[in-house]
Amino acid sequence: MIGVVNRDSNVITRNVIKLCGSSGELNINRIELQITELIDRYYYQSLQEIDIATLFNDFVIFFRENNLIVPSDLYLLGKALGILQGNGEKLDPDFNFSKHVEPYVKKIIKDRYNPFKIAKDIYFSAEELGQLVRDLPFDVREIIGKIKSGKIKIDIEHKGLTPMLKTHSQISNRIAFAIVLASIIVGSSLIVLSKIPPMWNDIPVIGVVGFIAAGILGFWLLISILRHGKM
Repeated sequence: MIGVVNRDSNVITRNVIKLCGSSGELNINRIELQITELIDRYYYQSLQEIDIATLFNDFVIFFRENNLIVPSDLYLLGKALGILQGNGEKLDPDFNFSKHVEPYVKKIIKDRYNPFKIAKDIYFSAEELGQLVRDLPFDVREIIGKIKSGKIKIDIEHKGLTPMLKTHSQISNRIAFAIVLASIIVGSSLIVLSKIPPMWNDIPVIGVVGFIAAGILGFWLLISILRHGKM
C-alpha cells in the first residue's frame, strides 16, 4: 500500500515477487509496467465505478502472464473484497478508497521512520550482534573439536531421486518378470520335447499349460508397457 500511495511500482514489484512464488522466468520491467497500468486503471475509482470481478480477473491474468504463483490468501482476499464492495456500494457509492487510505499509509510511514523506533531497533540489533560475537568463539571451538574427534554429522537431503528410484524399480521388476517368463517357456519346451506324461494327443499337458501361461503373462507385460507409453 505504501508503494501504491507513492506510485512506486518498483517497491510494489519487489514485494509482489517476495509474496508470490514463480513458475518460470520473471520479466521485472514488464511486471512494473503492468502494475502501473493496474494502479492507473483502478486505484482512483469510486466503489460505484469498480467492478471487483473484472479487477480480480485482471489480477489473475497478471499473475499468470508473469509466471507468478498466486498465494491462496489472495483468492480469499478477492472474495472478501467482492463482499465488501457490494455492501460499500449500497452505503456510499462515491466512496473513494485512495482518498481514505492515504492518511493511514502516511501514519505507518511516519511510525516506521520514527527516530526513537529506529534507535530502539538499532539497540536490539546491536545487542543481538554482541551476543553472537560472544558465542561465536565457543561455537567455532566446539565445531573444530567435533571435526577432530570425527563426531561431526552432516545430513544430506537428496531431491529429485524419487522418480529415478521409481523408474529403476519398474525396470528391475520387468527384467525379473521377463526372466521368469523366459524360464517358463524354456521349461515348457523341454517338457514337450521330452514327452513327459500326462499326454494329450501325444503332447505333454504340462508343457501346453506352461506355454499358455507364458503367453498370457507375455501379453499382460506387453499391455502394461504400452499402457504407460514406454517400450
